[in-house]
Amino acid sequence: MENRRQRSNLIDVKLPFDLQFVRYELSDDGKRVLFTKHGVVFELDLEKGVSEAVFSEPKSSYVANYDKRNKEDIIYSSNHSGHWQLWLYQRATNKHSQLTYSGGYSGRIIGQYLYYSKFTVDGLWRKKLAEPTEWLVIEDFNRINWLNWQVINNQLYFYRKATGIWQHDIETGEEQLLMTKPHDFVHQYVVSPDQLNIFWVRLKPIEGDIYQYEF
Repeated sequence: MENRRQRSNLIDVKLPFDLQFVRYELSDDGKRVLFTKHGVVFELDLEKGVSEAVFSEPKSSYVANYDKRNKEDIIYSSNHSGHWQLWLYQRATNKHSQLTYSGGYSGRIIGQYLYYSKFTVDGLWRKKLAEPTEWLVIEDFNRINWLNWQVINNQLYFYRKATGIWQHDIETGEEQLLMTKPHDFVHQYVVSPDQLNIFWVRLKPIEGDIYQYEF
């Protein structure tokens, strides 16, 4: 049997900046990548190898997620109004609508509800899109979850610092621990679309070699 190795391909795209550490959001069709840099939301077309700013104004935009109801629209956080709030950008009309008024940093729309975290307060919150009242859904939802919490088929996946990766059923509120936190876990992970696998980042120990230097 022929051994096959998976190869990593470098995407050849010219960017006006160094990416360094940025948070990425992959589109459902796997053809686009959404990210922010210097307060601007960018989208990278993987097939064409080109990137462009999604909108130029307002600035000071950071965590960005695709709106699953409409693959062209984007939910993003911004402090351009003076406080971190969540906004919805509709490309067809070039319209920005404010979604939260009591703080918001990373949000996703599921059904008639907006689920979101906040910048300075732990917890996962929920509110109806057209109403101001918000409810606390998960109290011990650490703010670090803005990196990669996700929802698949009404199952919400998030990270608890003391234990590991959990699954929360949005409809019933039932929870279960899926992966116990390894000692070398750096809370970077993604759940596969079929909800059968978790891919996570392991922190490797620092390695060193001994060399002899002659004066």
